[in-house]
Amino acid sequence: MIYYSFIYIALSCLILSKLSINVIKLRRQSKVSLGDDGDRTLMRRIRAQANFIEYTPIFLLSLIGIEWLAFENIPYYFLYINIVGSLFIIGRILHALSLYEKKIMHRKTGMIITFVSLQLNGILLLVLVLYKIFFV
Repeated sequence: MIYYSFIYIALSCLILSKLSINVIKLRRQSKVSLGDDGDRTLMRRIRAQANFIEYTPIFLLSLIGIEWLAFENIPYYFLYINIVGSLFIIGRILHALSLYEKKIMHRKTGMIITFVSLQLNGILLLVLVLYKIFFV
């Protein structure tokens, strides 16, 4: 079995590392160890990092679950994994960029993509679990 979902775990690790390093650098520059001390730029970077952390774990768990359940039952499951995985990563990048650049359109687009990815995964995972319970 090939674990396509692990690609998105790896990409998420790299994105989170970059977001975290950006927060650390700005904290050192601003000499702020806790909170944001009223620094609006630091606040936006902290929120970009935190928002990534809030949405990414459940998405990745659902993606792994889908891949695990779909591997034997659904031909071409890897297309779904890679399309939705890529969309989610794009959505998260757009959202983070919006907080860095103050571009509301990127933020809206990033959140829409994120929510669509989460909802698709939630529905498909539920369908796969019910299929396994009642038909296999």
